[in-house]
Amino acid sequence: MTWFQTNLFMNLTDGVMKWWEQDTGKHMLTSAEHRGWVTDLRYWTEQKLLLSCANDGMIVAWGGGGNVVDKIKVKVLKK
Repeated sequence: MTWFQTNLFMNLTDGVMKWWEQDTGKHMLTSAEHRGWVTDLRYWTEQKLLLSCANDGMIVAWGGGGNVVDKIKVKVLKK
C-alpha cells in the first residue's frame, strides 16, 4: 500500500485540502496550494502521485508524505 491508499482526503471550497490517516483518524496535513474550489482528486498508480485540480486552473501533483512535486497551470475555459 502507498501513503495515499492509507489516508483520507477532504477538499474545501476555499482551496484547502485536509488529510487524515485512515486507520487512526490522526490529522496529517492541511494544505492551501489551490486558490479556488478543489474539484477533483485522482491517484496515478504508476507514478504514485495524487493529482488535485481546482477551478483556479491549477493541477497539483503530490508525492508521498504530502509534498508538492509539481504545479501545472491550465487554461480555464469560460462558458
